[in-house]
Amino acid sequence: QADCGIDGASEWAGPVLFKTLCVALTAPYTEDFETFTTAPSPFLSENCWIGSGGSFFWESARGSDTSSFGTGPNPSITTGNYFFTEASSGATGDITDLVSPLVDLTGLVAPALAFNYHMYGSEIGTLEVLVNNTSTVFTISGQQQTSDTAPWETAVIDLSAYTGQTISVTFRATRGTSDTSDIAIDNVSFQELPSCIVPASLNVTNRLETSVDFEWTERGTATSWNIELVDVTGGGSSTGTATSIGVSNPFTQTGLIPDNNYELYVQADCGIDGASEWAGPVLF
Repeated sequence: QADCGIDGASEWAGPVLFKTLCVALTAPYTEDFETFTTAPSPFLSENCWIGSGGSFFWESARGSDTSSFGTGPNPSITTGNYFFTEASSGATGDITDLVSPLVDLTGLVAPALAFNYHMYGSEIGTLEVLVNNTSTVFTISGQQQTSDTAPWETAVIDLSAYTGQTISVTFRATRGTSDTSDIAIDNVSFQELPSCIVPASLNVTNRLETSVDFEWTERGTATSWNIELVDVTGGGSSTGTATSIGVSNPFTQTGLIPDNNYELYVQADCGIDGASEWAGPVLF
């Protein structure tokens, strides 16, 4: 309202709507999105996370969400809510951001950001992670899973450059050329950097009657890995015990039974720093 002195005051202008920032959360902090709204509408602000709207947007999804044909993830591999970019509308190159609350890293000696991601679809775009919406610390483009039932991948990002600081992270997605470009994330965690980082991007190639080639991406410094092979057709299940140790990347698994279903897991061996968690399975 303008105060015009002897001429009185104007009418009121407004309102302008705004929301104050949440108090910074203290690390270690994990968000699995289980308490987020599952309504299929553009996400704006909930539980101190902020998402940009528009025709291409981040959406909270139930574990039973079927998404679009030809993209993922499939409900059979989800265990609860997650976030994904709804690419059924929008244009090629559209960008949408999902921004975390402020997180105080003071309590972490070697801070890291870990999260699961699923990027299946022939026209997948790009996923980036930015600290304080300015510094890009992770980027990955294109299809990363070979099917909607392929397991989620895990990313671990070293945040030691931000030790002792209070930061936010932005998950920035760029839409591909069609609706088969949904990108999903889950289980975001601000935690201590593991001494041995779990491998990523597991892939089986060159499938033959009694052998396959198995390859992965090393995210840390390991030069030796352990493998667990599970005979699914034979009623086996994962035990966390290696069936092959000290292997190289890529690895050829031999001695297989023709027309049989298997699972493969891989674990990094970091020597004096121990072993990573198991990555996988890859089904074939």
